[in-house]
Parts: sequence; C-alpha cells; structure tokens
Amino acid sequence: YLLEMTPVNDQLKLIMKRMKLYIEKKSFQVHTAEMEEVSADKTLIKYSNRQLNIEISDNEFVVK
Repeated sequence: YLLEMTPVNDQLKLIMKRMKLYIEKKSFQVHTAEMEEVSADKTLIKYSNRQLNIEISDNEFVVK
C-alpha cells in the first residue's frame, strides 16, 4: 500500500511538499518512508530487520 500525505499547515507547506509511506500488505508495517521537500531535496528511509514487541530490559534505559 502507499499512503501519500501532504501538509495542511501553512508553515509546514513552506518546507515539506509530501511524505509517502510504503506499507506491506500482509503486516501493515511501514517498510519505506520518503519525504520530499519544497526545495526538491528527498529523504528516503528503508526499514530492515524490524522486530515488534521485543523484551527490552529496564537496564537499557538510563535516567539522567
């Protein structure tokens, strides 16, 4: 699936043209995110080795 979003906020419209999320049909998980700026710059993020709801020890988090 493809979810294409365009900003409605006037300030955001000045920098962001659109964002696309590519979603797997079976799992409904995002596998790619593409952001296109008004300046024609693009950012592409591809997610791999995704893990859902894995146990993370409290020791992994440090409160400062």
